[in-house]
Amino acid sequence: MKAEEWTVKFLPEALNDLLKLDRSAQKRILAAVLKLKKDPIGYGKNLGNKLGLNLSKLYKITLLSGYRIVYSVEETEVLVCIIAVGKREKERVYKNAAKRIEEFRKKNHCRTK
Repeated sequence: MKAEEWTVKFLPEALNDLLKLDRSAQKRILAAVLKLKKDPIGYGKNLGNKLGLNLSKLYKITLLSGYRIVYSVEETEVLVCIIAVGKREKERVYKNAAKRIEEFRKKNHCRTK
């Protein structure tokens, strides 16, 4: 029996983050995002509170190239929502995620229903 595959979607802002990067960075990030379809909780690391920002219930993937992928796991919908993509420099990716997650939780941009 095949395990259920997770749906992965990007917030529009996160997709813009990705499209601003060079082609090789995009490929590395998309390869990591594809792995989320199998096991998003096991593959990423829980963020919790970081730099005084409430990033609870968010996960991150750290790539060797210095990029971070911040995402939410919606277990009831078998959905992974990419919240932010970017370098860790000046913790910008986490600050962007903190701003976006509030809006995401209100509007549920990535919801399939």
